[in-house]
Formats: sequence, C-alpha cells, structure tokens
Amino acid sequence: MKHHPNVKYFVENVEFSDMTQDWAEVCGALGRPTIVNSDDYSYTRRKRAYWTNIVIDPSILQGGEHKDPNSAMDPGRRVQKHPSSKGYYCRPIGASWRGNPDEPVANTNAPVLVFDENFDEPQHLRVNEAERLMGMTTDTTQGQGISNLDRMKSIGGGWDINVTSRLLKCFGQDTRDLFLAAETYIDRLSKDITNEQLHQCSTIYAIRESSPDEFNSLVSESTKKYGVDYTTVPSL
Repeated sequence: MKHHPNVKYFVENVEFSDMTQDWAEVCGALGRPTIVNSDDYSYTRRKRAYWTNIVIDPSILQGGEHKDPNSAMDPGRRVQKHPSSKGYYCRPIGASWRGNPDEPVANTNAPVLVFDENFDEPQHLRVNEAERLMGMTTDTTQGQGISNLDRMKSIGGGWDINVTSRLLKCFGQDTRDLFLAAETYIDRLSKDITNEQLHQCSTIYAIRESSPDEFNSLVSESTKKYGVDYTTVPSL
C-alpha cells in the first residue's frame, strides 16, 4: 500500500482476538475484519478473520447453509464428527502433514479422521476428500512433480472456497470502475505504443518489481535529465 495506494488487499488468518495486543496491532494496520465460521457455509468448522479494503456487503453472508462433510468423502467412507453445543461438526484441515509423500498423515493432535469400511481403525483424509472439504473440485491441486504430501499442505493452508467465493463477489462490484478505466487505458496504449516502447516499459516494470531502489534512482535521473516529474503521473 505504501507504493500503490489503490491496491486491493484480502488477508485471512485465524481469529486470535484473545491475543489482545497482537490483534489490536493487526486491526490498526488493516482495519476491522469480517469474522466467518466456515461451518455456516461449508463442510468443516473453521473460524477465520478476513481483513480487506474491499467493501463487503453484509447480505453476501446471509442465507448460508452447512454442507454435510460425508458428501465429500469417497465411497465407503464417512468423516469422524465431534460433539459441541451446536451439534456435531467436522474439524478443520491443518497445514502440517508428514510421512509417506503418497499417503501422508496429519501432523497434529486433532486430525480429521475418516471411518473406512475396509479398516478397523480410523484413517486419515485422502487428497481428493480434503480438496472437496475445502470447496475445491477434485484434482484441483494435482500437478506434475507435486506429491500428495505437498498437496495436503497447500490444501490445509489454503482458503475454504465456499467462504472466500462469497466474500470475493464484492471485489468485482468494488472495482468495476477501476477495471473499466484500465481497459480503456490499455486499449489506447495498444493503438499508440510501438514495439520498442513496449519493450522499454517491460524492462522498467521488471526493474521496479525486482529492485525498488534501482527503480527510484532511475526515475530520479530521468526527472533531472528530461525535466518531467514522473511521480505526478497518475497510475491505475
């Protein structure tokens, strides 16, 4: 935000308001978060805080419906549920996994376990089951060279799509004018800019992304040489 005041941010973390000093520091920097328990919209109980400068319409969170975690399991398998004052629930998937890269196990004292009709003892989640519990389609995380262990770590450390897809519906509404302006600007550039100028822009952009100090020095030198204050040029 320091270098791009118009940037849109969307940050998720566990709700840790019991750590009052840390919570106050984060909220002081990012604003008041939207607190959502995925149990109201998805398969697992996963209470998370979402900090964003996107305007969230409260109606987006109305009409939520809990989804049965057993419907995300492979045939012959059902998830182990746990009692609470609000009924039985499915634990959240964690990001810590270990063991066989093809058949990893949760590295936690509170894993999501599954009753499998082919085994006497509860089993750990399979990758496709974990994907579906987080609102992903089957094999979303599949890729060349990516082990099941890697996939489980990324799934457990990711967003519950059934929740974030609701919140991010507001993104398009909040930035519609910005996108229209960007499309107009890009269309104008495509008609006026030469290939050489495009290459120069790409080079300057790469410098800005990889070395902000070098970029600032380049801008300063160009300002002195050409007499143009580039810091006053509006950006999208």
